[in-house]
Amino acid sequence: MYRIYLDTNFLIYALYSKRDPGKSKMARGILKKIKLGIYRGVISKLVLMEMTSALRKAIFGNPEEENPSLDDIQTIIESIILSLLTIKNIELFESKQVLPELELAAFLLMYKFPGEVRNNKYRFLHPLDALHVILAKEAKCDAIYTADRAFNQVKSEIHIKLLGHGNISSQG
Repeated sequence: MYRIYLDTNFLIYALYSKRDPGKSKMARGILKKIKLGIYRGVISKLVLMEMTSALRKAIFGNPEEENPSLDDIQTIIESIILSLLTIKNIELFESKQVLPELELAAFLLMYKFPGEVRNNKYRFLHPLDALHVILAKEAKCDAIYTADRAFNQVKSEIHIKLLGHGNISSQG
């Protein structure tokens, strides 16, 4: 079965985001295919940590709405994460490597791919994104699904599917 490592921003679009309905629809379409067993979704504890942080910002940071209480924010986050963890065909991958090995592998990957400049913008692989690549490869994933164009740099390491950039549709 085709194994997809689901990056944090992909999951935020699929499970919560109100910013870009088109990307959200595409991400939800891929999640539906995972539920149907067409794909196998893979996430890591790193994804869960990043999701918690991103959701806190997204839930609290809407100036057009009254901000919920901290207890309500925690309840919303718990609900979203539990809904993710109970989706059929999503695997929570646990690395066999210890943290120093993962850190070294991520550093070497960042060194190998120093970034690129396009339209006067410097795009580079963030340290946590380098860890996602290492984990996806260790989990034997076929691709990383993301909305982060910085991942394009590592497409020689693992297949990258970008949400909303012409290579992911709701059909996959």
